[in-house]
This record gives sequence, C-alpha cells and structure tokens, in this order.
Amino acid sequence: MSSCDQWQSIQRAVDGEASPAARVLAAQHVRQCQACRTVLRSTLRIRRAIRSIPLLPLDPALSRRIQAALMLQRARLLQTWLRRTPAHAATILVGCTLLSLRGGAAN
Repeated sequence: MSSCDQWQSIQRAVDGEASPAARVLAAQHVRQCQACRTVLRSTLRIRRAIRSIPLLPLDPALSRRIQAALMLQRARLLQTWLRRTPAHAATILVGCTLLSLRGGAAN
C-alpha cells in the first residue's frame, strides 16, 4: 500500500469502481506521485500473475453441493425478509399515523 493519501482513489480507479472523471484524476496523480506509481506497478504485476494461474476444474459433486448451499441460504434470507416486511410496514404505518395525529393536534 502506498504512503500517499490518494492511494484509495487510485485503487478504486484501477478496480473500475471510479467515475470517468475520478479515473482521469487518478491517472494524473500517478504520473506525478512516485510512491503511487511504484505501488500501482506492483499491484498490476501481482494481478497479472494471479490471472495467469490456470483454473482447476471443479468437481461436479462439489459444485452441486455449493450451489445447493447457496440456494438454501438465499431461500432462508428471503423467508426472513418476507416474515419481517409486514412488521416493518405496520411500524411505519403506525408511526405515520401518530405523526399525522400529533400534527393535527398542534393546529
């Protein structure tokens, strides 16, 4: 990591998470800042090395188990959300009603 306080914005630009204008500013900064330029070169070199590692085939049985676990987790999250949504809606409705009654009493 760079000692420069601009490194996080540069990293967001490299990761594709920055706006076009922020990417331009990051590029300008890297041209002027030796510390960021050095860290950027190292970061890009490491990323290239990682991408060059060949992917190993995933065992089909393991893939099915992972997919089943993810689907179960998604179903549980959905069930939790569906159970809580009516309670949240009721709370908001009661709050709005109380606010409107309070506002009417003030007039």
